[in-house]
Amino acid sequence: MNTKKVILGIGTGRCGTVSLSDLLNKQENASFSHELKIKIQKSVDYNTPLPWEYDKKVFDRAWNSILHYDGQYVGDVSMFWLPYLEKLFVMSEDLKVICLQREKEEVVNSYLKKTEGRNHWIRHDGKQWDFCPWDKCYPNFEANNKEEALHLYWDYYYQLVNDLMKKNPNRIKIFQMKYLNNEEKIEELLTFAGFRNKKIISNIQKNKIERNIFDKIKRKIFGT
Repeated sequence: MNTKKVILGIGTGRCGTVSLSDLLNKQENASFSHELKIKIQKSVDYNTPLPWEYDKKVFDRAWNSILHYDGQYVGDVSMFWLPYLEKLFVMSEDLKVICLQREKEEVVNSYLKKTEGRNHWIRHDGKQWDFCPWDKCYPNFEANNKEEALHLYWDYYYQLVNDLMKKNPNRIKIFQMKYLNNEEKIEELLTFAGFRNKKIISNIQKNKIERNIFDKIKRKIFGT
């Protein structure tokens, strides 16, 4: 019988998920990945982003991998868990989900900078935008341009979250990204997640300049 406490973090992306993963990892006896990025060390380990369209095979592998993370508190923080949550709430009775939210315009502008030359939100033929492995991880929209599609994505994402919150009010909760720099709100977040011994850390948001530089290096090397 698995006694691990599983916690997932979600959000549109560009909303503090890296910082949330860092906060959760700093808790006692905890092991959390961000976007399933882990070094393969066990036969059960899985480190590939999930597609937006439900895929049972990769979902089962990813979930099984998380259940084998070392620690009492385990999980992952990624935008792509959202379409799988309804099923997960049935599979795991005590699963808790932390959803981060950032102002829509800030998310849109951040994505426009990060994904220059790419477009994950409009189906395309690779001529105007480069194909990218992350294309499959986002829903597609009928839009006139990328910025419009991003606005639709933000609206759609949090509409789905709000629908889930109505059905599962005690299992999923939205926290504003700015709360990650507020000790009182961090304690509230960790209490909701179910941590017994909470390590309260303020000002955990990663330096934006450092992250932007790192993102550019990653894109040049890995194309992601």
